[in-house]
Amino acid sequence: MSMRTLPLLFFNLGGEMLYILDQRLRAQNVLSEKASKVMLDITCQMFNDRCVKEIFKAQEKLLAKRALKTVFERLAHASIMKLNSQAMDKLFDLMAMAVKYQVLLCKQPEDVILVTLNHLDAIREFVSSSEEHVAMVNSAARTFTDFYSRLTPAQFLLLRSTLLNIFQDTHKRVSIFLKHSAQLPNGRFVIPTGGTVPHGFDVPGTIKYYHGVTTEVEHFSPLHSYDPAEATGSWEVEGKRGTTLGQNIYAAEKSTDPNASADSSAGYDQVVEEEEAMPEGDGESNPLVKAELDLLERLLMTVKKPQAAGDTFKLKLFTDSSSFDAPTTATVVRLDLSKKGSAELSQIVEDFTDADSSKRTDSGDDLLDLMDQVG
Repeated sequence: MSMRTLPLLFFNLGGEMLYILDQRLRAQNVLSEKASKVMLDITCQMFNDRCVKEIFKAQEKLLAKRALKTVFERLAHASIMKLNSQAMDKLFDLMAMAVKYQVLLCKQPEDVILVTLNHLDAIREFVSSSEEHVAMVNSAARTFTDFYSRLTPAQFLLLRSTLLNIFQDTHKRVSIFLKHSAQLPNGRFVIPTGGTVPHGFDVPGTIKYYHGVTTEVEHFSPLHSYDPAEATGSWEVEGKRGTTLGQNIYAAEKSTDPNASADSSAGYDQVVEEEEAMPEGDGESNPLVKAELDLLERLLMTVKKPQAAGDTFKLKLFTDSSSFDAPTTATVVRLDLSKKGSAELSQIVEDFTDADSSKRTDSGDDLLDLMDQVG
């Protein structure tokens, strides 16, 4: 198991979250000033120096998916938008499935770096109007490439395997993948065959027999069509990555299908699955659980308190957002922060809790509802 996965998870999942928000902001014709503020606010929180330093620190324990979702929920709340737990579940599932698909399709383990750099390139473009934000993204990109440049091929192999293990039980159906036959109805991905081989590899179709100083070559026809890679992908802050993995699939969908409805490219088909079980036993006495909570606390402390409730506005990401506040019979796992001995973490969570939430009777403050009523 590799303990170097957090920067990859943070930047790739964060990039996918910004892709979804950008698509919905554009689809619902939100004022450019408000849309720009959302992207700038979230990017500022993701790439501030304190947060970047924290995610590159040595890890004692991998963050579980629940903890990662909490971090991104706080990031979304750092903008002028709100979302509830059901909304965050759907948003995070969509982010996770996209990243899982990209890691699965990497032709060699080192390609996870190029996938991440594609996300960072897109984020830089989102905030291109602000030199300060561009500089923050570029600084994080340099730190990122330097951090992973020292890894061996075996370490990259372990890194990719660890990423896939994190998402191995995530099989949510996503309409954009189903539409392009990249996903089966059971949520499993279809791995394509053929295409471009990794840089430095020969195209299938040749067998070489070595007889001392002589070589015998035999050719055969492979079942699929393969092409050689023109060049290796660039690890520079700005450069050609040599892969489309990690690029904005929603922007590509819009360019190939301009007549598609606003909801079609961000659609989501939920598959009802059992809740992930909480391990039994006393979490306080488990050093791995304590390490995870300590890391979560440090990450949450890097996110500033959200905007005042009066500055928020509404956005609808999914077509069934009206049911987000409906009662649920699913088992809820509650974490009592007071037992963890962290007053700071408790205060952070309290700061992100809307004091007026108990008075609401509609779904008005959901991120997944958030912009239908903007006029």
